[in-house]
Amino acid sequence: HIDFLTPARIQKKKIILRKIDFHSFIQNLLGRVSMLSYFHCGTKLELDFKGMLERAQTVKVENDQLSWNSWTRYSSRQKRYMKWDGVVGGLDFVGQLNEFLPYILLGEYIHIGKGTAFGLGHIAVQKNSRWFTDHVDFDNLKIIDKDKVIAMKDVYKTKTVDRRIDRLLRLLW
Repeated sequence: HIDFLTPARIQKKKIILRKIDFHSFIQNLLGRVSMLSYFHCGTKLELDFKGMLERAQTVKVENDQLSWNSWTRYSSRQKRYMKWDGVVGGLDFVGQLNEFLPYILLGEYIHIGKGTAFGLGHIAVQKNSRWFTDHVDFDNLKIIDKDKVIAMKDVYKTKTVDRRIDRLLRLLW
């Protein structure tokens, strides 16, 4: 189960989505991971983006409990109120998730969608949920290839969030 704790502004063709499909979710998330890897780690993320997005089409949404949330904030720079809309709530993605899981887990720390600098797009993966245990094969969890198998428990032993993000990003490339 994935919870959207703060409004997520996931766009498709410049329109904020009210219903999140896995393809749009992972496309947005991979774009964010790629950008952060390039600009903050100095490394281009070498992935088969096209292939991953094709495989993402097979993952379905179940138990969609997302709702639309609107709020405003005052911009001191623009000297006006800004309207921020997005989805909050939870949903389940069902299908072959192993190759996407490290990116989804990283999304808990880097957020997803537009407005992440303002705290939007904060997600939480319910790791103790049946959804998580039913759809993740930890014995065969791989990042990119067989040489980069990750035991998720080792990443979560890391004490600080910054070190977790750094470690996850380094495992991804």
